[in-house]
Amino acid sequence: MTGLPLAERCARKRRTAPEVRDLPLDPPELAPDVRVHPPTSEDQPWFLQRGTNHYYRLTADLARLVALLDGTRPVRAMPQRLGAPWTEEDIRRALAFLSDAELLRTASDAHRRRASGRLRLVPPLTVQLTLFDPSRMLAAAARVTRFAATGASVWTALAIIGAGLLALVISAGDLRAALGEPVPYLTAVAVVIGTLAATGLHELGHGLVLASYGGRPQRIGVMLFYLTPAFFCDVSDGWRLPSHRQRAHVALAGILVQGAIGGTLALAALLPLPRDVRLTLLLLAVVTLIACLVNTIPFVKLDGYIALMSWLDVTHLRDKAMADARSTLSHALFGTERERRLPQYGWAVPFGFACMLFPLFLVGNALLLWSDTLSRLGLVGSLATVAIVTVALSGLVREIVRLFREARAQRAGALRRWTVGFAGIALVAGAAFVPVPHTMAGGFIVTDRGTEMMLPTSVDSQRLAPGTPVELKRGGLVLDERVGTAVVSETPAREASAPLSALFPVRETEPLIPVRAIGLREVDLVGAAPGIAVVDLGTQPLWLWLTSRAADAFTP
Repeated sequence: MTGLPLAERCARKRRTAPEVRDLPLDPPELAPDVRVHPPTSEDQPWFLQRGTNHYYRLTADLARLVALLDGTRPVRAMPQRLGAPWTEEDIRRALAFLSDAELLRTASDAHRRRASGRLRLVPPLTVQLTLFDPSRMLAAAARVTRFAATGASVWTALAIIGAGLLALVISAGDLRAALGEPVPYLTAVAVVIGTLAATGLHELGHGLVLASYGGRPQRIGVMLFYLTPAFFCDVSDGWRLPSHRQRAHVALAGILVQGAIGGTLALAALLPLPRDVRLTLLLLAVVTLIACLVNTIPFVKLDGYIALMSWLDVTHLRDKAMADARSTLSHALFGTERERRLPQYGWAVPFGFACMLFPLFLVGNALLLWSDTLSRLGLVGSLATVAIVTVALSGLVREIVRLFREARAQRAGALRRWTVGFAGIALVAGAAFVPVPHTMAGGFIVTDRGTEMMLPTSVDSQRLAPGTPVELKRGGLVLDERVGTAVVSETPAREASAPLSALFPVRETEPLIPVRAIGLREVDLVGAAPGIAVVDLGTQPLWLWLTSRAADAFTP
């Protein structure tokens, strides 16, 4: 959901905008994809809607002006119609800001047709494909049951989630096996399909609660969200709901639905079912509940953030908090005047800094946790690593550029700006030499040649010198357990074929995949192969670690 009071937007830009601007058309008219929504009650504001997911609140005076924008009245005739306190200069200034927000018709509106198409790019790294308009379907469902819009639905979902967490504790032994053992293909497929289905129901939950409150969910579809496939449901119309409690309920509805699904799966795993079925249910429950937990994080634009923003009734909370954080940092570094867009919240500045830095924290922890798995994925894993790091760093660079632009706009001294800039470059250069763990991960199998380590063909095996220690593990989808040790032998690496289970935690041996096989000696193994083989190559500077991943990704 996005929304912004136009009066606030105008006030913020007033010092840089010219007093009067040329309009795209006179008489002015609202753009074809802009709709006016009157208040839902006497104490509620007017809204302008652009497209399907951009909403702008209007003051009463601005709503009077917007009501005249039907393409029949020239600007010079509007002051008489509006009366005090409007003047022609005020009207032109307000219309200039409406034009900046792309709310007025222009000579060519072809770009509007593109923007309202089924395929959309949402910066910085989200691509959405609209499948259909769910408003009629969800409105009909909301008429059948009003339970979704009640407090009882929230408490019921929370009770199921709590019971599911207790079930996971009771099933601790089976849960460890589910996370730490190779799985059959059927389980892996069930987890993928089940996760997608739970995500789809998550989005429908948002839409159903919105429809139950009288709103209109406008689009549902699939998207790539930071390279991850997911569903989405456009509930921007929630901004028109009269109560902040209702808006927060809409934002949290998906988490409650998905959490209830996860809790139900965990409870079902307590039933006397075949072992593989119980382990599959536990895997699905854990993945679903972790997805709910991640969705509550308020520092990125997920459901937890939208719920916080809706509860506080502060549009673009994250952007404003980061602007306050940049202003505080600019004041400390450049001596500029400190401006606050959220002065009413003492926590806004630390929250803004957390929003800036959290993506880096998230990426760093993800790479530490999943570096071995990404390494075993070969070229795909290297590309994913490069893409993830690039997105995180680009966000940080964008904030730094904004900081310096704002400092320059506030006429911070050039000497101070250059000093801070060089200090920042030195700090980044120093961070590039921070040592990070350097490992190489693959699998191991026992063949007629003995025990061999299997690596993706895209990995440079020449980094493994004879005598390099190798740790052997039994791996699962999440957990692994050390089962032995070995060292790299003097036998040259060879091109070979190996079962998929040699690199990934699955039970089946088909299909065979191309690998690079490296002989091992001094093998001390407890248990059976195949499993995971990890080589600890010590540490290397961060810049070298990143360039080696890029080399693996882009070198044929």
